[in-house]
Amino acid sequence: MHQLIVLWFSWVKSGGYVGIFFLMALESTIVPVPAELVLPPAAYWAAQGQLSLTGILTCGILGNVLGALLMYAFFYWTRERFLSPLLNRKIIAEKKLRSAESWVRDFGAPGVFFARLLPVFRQLVSIPAGMFQMRLRDFVLATLFGSGAYCALLIFWGKKILGRHPELLSSPQNMMNVVHKEMFGFILLIVSVAFLYAVAVWFRMRHKRYSCPGKFFSNETM
Repeated sequence: MHQLIVLWFSWVKSGGYVGIFFLMALESTIVPVPAELVLPPAAYWAAQGQLSLTGILTCGILGNVLGALLMYAFFYWTRERFLSPLLNRKIIAEKKLRSAESWVRDFGAPGVFFARLLPVFRQLVSIPAGMFQMRLRDFVLATLFGSGAYCALLIFWGKKILGRHPELLSSPQNMMNVVHKEMFGFILLIVSVAFLYAVAVWFRMRHKRYSCPGKFFSNETM
């Protein structure tokens, strides 16, 4: 993993805007490219006049949206071929898939928005959104605003932290650890807000009865 981190970091430095866009597109898929490795050093180099903050923010957001769309499209078009073997071989329980489908239906765009602000979840949220055919417009808008907020935060902290401690650029792993530590309070805030939103949705939905199963599970060919 250390070698990959060094490789991704070198791409940020040598690739400029194209490298940032490419790496942030990969970061929005299941490829292990941490955004904390891409945008903070780019923000530092922007502060030194080598790049522009607007440029790296734009490349970060557009890369994230592209990567998320690729994930969404893949699982949108392969959902039956992907899920049927998992169900038939009992690799995953149908109950869990129903829960994932309910999450997409109940939380929709706000759920995607909050997920895009949280590490790990931001990469995975495209899977259920595509698999259970969330409306594309809602998915794109939620991804756009969620990614925009997360990218802006990383740029802010990157400029602040590396401006005070440029020596961290010589140790990408330590740099990511410091960024994670500084962002902990923000992540905790997002988790708290997302929890409160989930509770509100639960109270709203508990009084509703669904007369039929979700789209995927109502398909008799499954």
